[in-house]
Amino acid sequence: MTKSLLVSTIRLMLCLAMLSVLCIGVSAMELNKVDAVLASQVSNAPARYASLSTTTQELWLEQKADGARVFAIVDTITHRNLLSTADQSIFQLELKLNNTKVGVRADYGWSKAKISSTANGLRISLSGQKEPGLETMQAMVTAKISADKSAILWRLKIFGVPQNASVLKVRFPEVALSVKTGYWNVLLPKFSGILASGPQLKGVDFSGEYPGGWCTMQWMTVYDRSSGFYFACQDPYGSYRIINAKGSADDVMKLSFEQFAPNMTVPGNGYESDYDTAWQVYKGDWYDASRIYKSWVSKNAKWYNRKGQARTPATPKAIEEISSWAQSGGSSEECVDAVIKFKEYMGVPTAFHWYTWHMNPFDNDYPHYFPTKPGIAEGVKKLKDAGVYVMPYINGRLWDTRDRGIEDFEWTSVAKPGTTKDENGVPYIESYGSKEADGSDVRLSIMCPSTAIWQNKMEEIVLRLMNEVGVNGVYMDQISAAAPKACMDKTHGHPLGGGHWWTESYWKLVQNIRNKMPKDHFLTSECNAEPYIRFFDAYLTWHWQDDGMVAAFPAIYGGTIGMFGRSYTGDTAAVRAKAAQQLVFGEQIGWCDPGIINDKPKGEYLRKAIRIRYAFRDVISKGEMLRPLSLSSNVAPITADWQWYGPQIVTTAPVLTGTWKKGKKVVFIFANVSEKPVSSKFRVNAGEYGIPNNTQAKIHGDESRPVGKMDLDLSREQTIDLAPTEIAAWECSASK
Repeated sequence: MTKSLLVSTIRLMLCLAMLSVLCIGVSAMELNKVDAVLASQVSNAPARYASLSTTTQELWLEQKADGARVFAIVDTITHRNLLSTADQSIFQLELKLNNTKVGVRADYGWSKAKISSTANGLRISLSGQKEPGLETMQAMVTAKISADKSAILWRLKIFGVPQNASVLKVRFPEVALSVKTGYWNVLLPKFSGILASGPQLKGVDFSGEYPGGWCTMQWMTVYDRSSGFYFACQDPYGSYRIINAKGSADDVMKLSFEQFAPNMTVPGNGYESDYDTAWQVYKGDWYDASRIYKSWVSKNAKWYNRKGQARTPATPKAIEEISSWAQSGGSSEECVDAVIKFKEYMGVPTAFHWYTWHMNPFDNDYPHYFPTKPGIAEGVKKLKDAGVYVMPYINGRLWDTRDRGIEDFEWTSVAKPGTTKDENGVPYIESYGSKEADGSDVRLSIMCPSTAIWQNKMEEIVLRLMNEVGVNGVYMDQISAAAPKACMDKTHGHPLGGGHWWTESYWKLVQNIRNKMPKDHFLTSECNAEPYIRFFDAYLTWHWQDDGMVAAFPAIYGGTIGMFGRSYTGDTAAVRAKAAQQLVFGEQIGWCDPGIINDKPKGEYLRKAIRIRYAFRDVISKGEMLRPLSLSSNVAPITADWQWYGPQIVTTAPVLTGTWKKGKKVVFIFANVSEKPVSSKFRVNAGEYGIPNNTQAKIHGDESRPVGKMDLDLSREQTIDLAPTEIAAWECSASK
């Protein structure tokens, strides 16, 4: 049979229910569009095909004799098949069978396979697994059209697992996209969002543990100038999973989510996803994809800070005023006066992150922080009297196994029952370079947040700091940075291994503290894993230090949680770039050693950025980030060594820009990070920003230029000329 004849045959099959082929939402016009795509994809093997159609994509499934697979993903914006021919399977399972690990796929190895219709989608039913010992196991995959007809939503159920087997991990769904033609980009959910483009795609090898500081969100996108493919897990609890994106030399980008099964190792456990995974073809770039995710997360995520599900108590207004941060450690004599000078130099509300205020060394003898070093409470009062907010460090996750010098003080007798443990009951242990007095590594056990042992200990420490020492807030390290652990301790009462019990346990732990902490106090944590947003007032974004960062996280969560801090290592060019990026991303700026003000070029640029940020603190802390402008400048990009655990080469545009809106106020921010004057041209889509084409902007400058006004005709190309290291902002009024 020729390919053209087979295509015609398939089209006829798709239109004839009597031949048992399902076609949901596919019009004759759409079938004509897909002919060329299918012609190069069809196989000569007899098969049954089914299709789902949204407003922008057609999903084609193939029923095989021993399984099922995705046959094509037709982008109806561009009339191209996005699916590659690389090896892939809708799902892949890892099971423990008679103490041996085995793998199972969707596309082969089943005695029976059937695709059938549902009210608004398709169902794949697989039974009679051919792996010896798994004959009773069955799988059901559902794909349905979303209510707004924009996306295809997937779910999976594994059942009939025999008692000599257990589901451990589930890779679902998996898709391998073709990125052969055009200039493609992939947005990875790392830090604020990392964009890899063009030739970089071949080298992408991302595997991130979610939720954590290095895998902060549960969505990705692959796009070019014509359209994009949005791939998102719509799990409202933020369960423990691995998020994968891998490029290859043959121009394939493979995306997948890998779940840890609840009650892994329990005989006959099975698996069922209680949330959807979304595939959506759209027109746009990473910002447009972030808005798709924001639309879902703002309505459905259990962690989103919204009306009816608000952070309680609310973040103090005074904390939202903070625009600069200092950090250092030691006794009051070592810290306090320098921080006050830093605050006076910046001239705005400032906070101080205080490390090693306790007698024990850093990363040692946790969680025994008391008594404090002498004079800490007095130092806190002096700072507060000078208008500085004080926030000490504690670790929110670890208990030292030798917690009094080299002595096991309370670890075995108190902590060990509450530690996370592997399948053999061995506690999970980490080391971070700190040393005991005998020169050996400090070995820190990871506590299980579901246990009363850890919940009570955290509450005790935080409330003592607030009530006895008088601090404004407490930083609980690692909670929103370190990924969950697959705890297998049955005595803790949570599902073994996977599921969403980890995030829910930390929600309970932190909320219990919030319920009891004094009025107008605050809690923060490290990095920016999204599922803890409603329970903390701010995140320390110190790790946003990579090349290719875009503001995807602020585009979703700006105005819902404070973000502060970068690691201010590196030379002057690096410091300028970090401060400018913090400004346009909407972060509270700094987290520097207070002595940075003695380095005039660094200190002056920081102060410029901080004061512009303070001028628009209300728009940034309570508004939303709009699409950043796309600038064309007459100066080459700036490359600097940001110095993060060694050399860290980062390239940015010479002028960084961000756009923020609250109510009818729209602010465009421009920060020149170069030592040259820069002229930049750009266009403003007035309709997208809600601004009239003919409008007037208030011009806000840094300390080197006065505030003025300027008439704008946004139907024309705009130009902004910035002096070396100048920062400016245009404030416009929206019509809606």
